[in-house]
Amino acid sequence: MLLPLIVITVVGHILVFGLLELSRHEVNPLMSLIILVPVTLIASLLLLPPVKGLLIGLLWSRDLSDEQR
Repeated sequence: MLLPLIVITVVGHILVFGLLELSRHEVNPLMSLIILVPVTLIASLLLLPPVKGLLIGLLWSRDLSDEQR
């Protein structure tokens, strides 16, 4: 249950930065949507495997299972 929360937090920070930069340059809102939706999907899909591996490695190094959290 922790995996999606970490990915959402990281992707959210990336998107807020991107949205602030796009609004600073006064980009059309539709263009912002066209840019940010694919970035959101790609960033989420690219971050899921490494974050999952990180969490599994952390649990394994502390001799914990998912049920013992």
